Amino acid sequence: MSKGKPSWTNPPALVLLSGTDDFLRQRDLQKAIQAAQVGNRMIVRVPYGDGTRLREFLSTGGVFAQAWLIIVEGSPSKKRGGDDDDEAFSEEDGGAGAWSADDVAYLVDHAANGDPTDYVVVLHQGGEATLKTFAGRIQAAAPRVFHIQREAPKPWKEQEHAAEFLLQEMKQHGKTLSPKIAEALVGRVGTDLGVLAFEALKASKYVDAEQTGRTEVVAADVRETMARMGDDDWSPLIEAVSLADVRRISAAMVEIRNGPLYARGAIVACAVLSGSVIRWLRAAAIVSTGASPKEAAERLGLRGRNPEWTFNNQYLGPIKRWGVSHLRSLLREVMRSERTAKNGAIDPWIGLETGLILCCIEAGYRPISAPR
Repeated sequence: MSKGKPSWTNPPALVLLSGTDDFLRQRDLQKAIQAAQVGNRMIVRVPYGDGTRLREFLSTGGVFAQAWLIIVEGSPSKKRGGDDDDEAFSEEDGGAGAWSADDVAYLVDHAANGDPTDYVVVLHQGGEATLKTFAGRIQAAAPRVFHIQREAPKPWKEQEHAAEFLLQEMKQHGKTLSPKIAEALVGRVGTDLGVLAFEALKASKYVDAEQTGRTEVVAADVRETMARMGDDDWSPLIEAVSLADVRRISAAMVEIRNGPLYARGAIVACAVLSGSVIRWLRAAAIVSTGASPKEAAERLGLRGRNPEWTFNNQYLGPIKRWGVSHLRSLLREVMRSERTAKNGAIDPWIGLETGLILCCIEAGYRPISAPR
């Protein structure tokens, strides 16, 4: 058994990871994966209801003489169509439809007697861990099992929760921010935690660029990063990418090279694009659970007279054109382009444009004609 306080670098044999807050739960899962990669663990996934595969991984791993991270999907995907690569399951799917009592007992025994230096099992489950769910049944059978619960706040507490999250994000970057500024920023950009995490990163990097050792982020820093990396001036490129339109992407890049935005640099362009892609990806993940446009708008923290209209007109298009899996690839490509721009290996604008076009082609969209 692991000793000391449980963490992703020192995990117990079984970790339950559940909750209705998709962003925080998925980020915890990514932390588990990153820690496993650093620790040279073999990472495998067990689909919902596949007790046979779970037992195979937990019984044959010794052949490889390597530690394992086994990610078990505790609930079915509620995806209804779309371009995501994940298989869709429902409660009525006989073969993969439910975890059995034997599966519960099997993981309860692993929690008590398993060796985490060999096998760490993360049971990942969207939604609340009730007694009707796999995680909830295990929790009831083994109350002391390590359980990370990431529950979304009630609607009337969303803004307070988002502001507190922003303050904690700043702290993770070694920065402080006044609660009043945090509340004002939430009022400006909404309660989407993915967007707020990006805003915290931008402001932190901006302060670090001064190289003065300053740790307090003030209102002027936030205004400056939002102005420098705002969407308005970059809207032709953002719109072209949202349409997955190769012709329009090329035309937008020509305009940038011949205009004032060129002097701002490809790093800023990548930061702007990644902010937009993160928002689309967050929205796509919510829609993939079967949420309606109205519910998705609420969970994204969209404000205004008609948040559902905003969602349908600003988010739904990119979601349908790209899908979750291709949006992930797009985000990785934009982040890779930003790293390349910082290293100065090739012309950063050429690298960014080429990467965007390749992502469009891989997503299944091709130009009708060359830009004039």
